[in-house]
Amino acid sequence: MTSDKPRQAAILCGGLGSRMRPYTETQPKPMMPCNGHPFLYHLLQQLADQGITHFVLLTGYLGGQIEDYFGDGAKWDWTIIYSKGPVEWDTGRRIWEAERVLEDRFVLLYSDNFVPFSLDRVQAVHEQNALPLTFMASPKSPGNIAIDQNNVVTHYDNSRNEQLGFVEIGYMIVEKSGTFAFFQTPDCSFSSVLEIMASKKQISAWVQGDSYHSISDPKRWKKAAEYLTPKKIILIDRLCQK
Repeated sequence: MTSDKPRQAAILCGGLGSRMRPYTETQPKPMMPCNGHPFLYHLLQQLADQGITHFVLLTGYLGGQIEDYFGDGAKWDWTIIYSKGPVEWDTGRRIWEAERVLEDRFVLLYSDNFVPFSLDRVQAVHEQNALPLTFMASPKSPGNIAIDQNNVVTHYDNSRNEQLGFVEIGYMIVEKSGTFAFFQTPDCSFSSVLEIMASKKQISAWVQGDSYHSISDPKRWKKAAEYLTPKKIILIDRLCQK
């Protein structure tokens, strides 16, 4: 396994965004506005701030709007390519079809969560455990994952029926060959791949302490938009006289 930091990120942008209707009837969920930009812009800028400026956008539903806005990324000194597919493709299929343009090590993100993070810290856990995939997790109950004392994921249950203590939040470092080996079929949810990998203890996790923000539904979108609005800080000088 290479020790190099990932230089590329792939972002899943193809879903219908059903829980965001009626807003997503005319625009894809990643294009929901937050502080004058689409939510997806904030994710890409966050990655660029940590040195990743090569992106693969895995588009589907109304994907033309994403491509029209971002183009090839040159406007922001980024490089963007697109892996396009029909609306019907699940997340596993979208990743599978992008295999030829993905680097051996890349960052994979969902397009509806935003969380402050340190790529260096996630990378450190990834290197220490030397497993095919390391994702970011947050304490939450009920969650969908269990983690042992060595930061290895021991169980993954996307139904959240087992009262597990952490939730996987959709930021991950992926070793392409090691992860693709766990696809039983391309036509699947990527969550099913993660479940298989966890059952074989092939995923590590970096637990972050900050809250994360989501645009999975209108209420959360409003909170995320507020969070992504720059905060004004007023500094007051005080003159002290003796």
